[in-house]
This record gives sequence, C-alpha cells and structure tokens, in this order.
Amino acid sequence: MPFVRTTTLAVILLTIAVSFPLSAQEPASVLGSWQIINPSAAEAARDAAIDSVVEELMFIARPIARRRMSSELPVHQRIRLTQNSSGLRAVIGPYDFTTTADGSPQTIEDPWDNEVRVSQQLSEGRLRQVFRAENGVLYHDLRVNEAGDRLTLRVRVTSPRLPSDGRYRYNYRRTGN
Repeated sequence: MPFVRTTTLAVILLTIAVSFPLSAQEPASVLGSWQIINPSAAEAARDAAIDSVVEELMFIARPIARRRMSSELPVHQRIRLTQNSSGLRAVIGPYDFTTTADGSPQTIEDPWDNEVRVSQQLSEGRLRQVFRAENGVLYHDLRVNEAGDRLTLRVRVTSPRLPSDGRYRYNYRRTGN
C-alpha cells in the first residue's frame, strides 16, 4: 500500500505542476546587438523576392526596377536596438535613428537623403517598424526566439509602382557588443 500512496501523491504533484501556466516567464527582449547569420543566403532571399516582383513588370522596366530595389534594400549585416530616455534607437544597416516605441510616426532622413516617416512599436519580444516614403512603404517585423539568442527580421516592401509586394527575411544571432 505505501507504493500506491506514493504513486498517487506523485501523480497529484505532477498534475499540479503541469497545470501552472508556462507563460509566467517574460519573453526574451529584442533589444541588443545582432549579427546576420548567413549573409549570402540573406542576399539570395532578397534577390529572389525582388525577381518575383519585377518579373511581373514589362521587360523594359525589369532591369531598372531590379537595380533600384537592390540598391535601396541592402542586406543588413548588423542590428543594434537600445532604449533610452529619448526613445528607441535603431541602428539597422545604414539606418541610425531614434523614435518613440509606441508606434507614433516621426520624420527622418534616410541614408539616400530621402524624407521618410518612421514608426516603431515595441512589444513583448517583437519590434514593428514602418518606413513610409514617396516611393512606397517598407515594413520590418523583428522577432526574437524564446531562448533570446536568435532574431528574425521579416521584410515587406510595397509600392504603387510595383505589381505586388516583395517579402523576405533575414536571420541574426545575438552578439555581446
């Protein structure tokens, strides 16, 4: 009979332990420094997305659109996200700007001297960025994995001049600096 009592007690304790929600842990932070994992694969993903979009254009416009999109959509080798009293600072490839983290748009100048309306919204383990310019909109969706050591940047490009949206993603690993 002691075995039955011990087994019953173990089953009860296991049931109680399993019934507690696992969501008590805070999600990993997207803030920090990140390094791209495979630059050539990232470039190939971007180029494939560009090719699928420009393929729908007239043949004469394809090389121009491809060249312009490739130059304005660089593969971001490093990302650094920090929060301070001024707001959320994002250093993503050639971009370096600080905005509020509540989704309010602010005007910045991009690395190509274009005026861009940028918004950033930071939530649990996720950062959403929107870059609105005269030619279109660039969406960044940055998410960190549960372990907090990997970041995925999903990119979506839209423009009234393009027949469809371009979508691709980059993968990063957390770095110490």
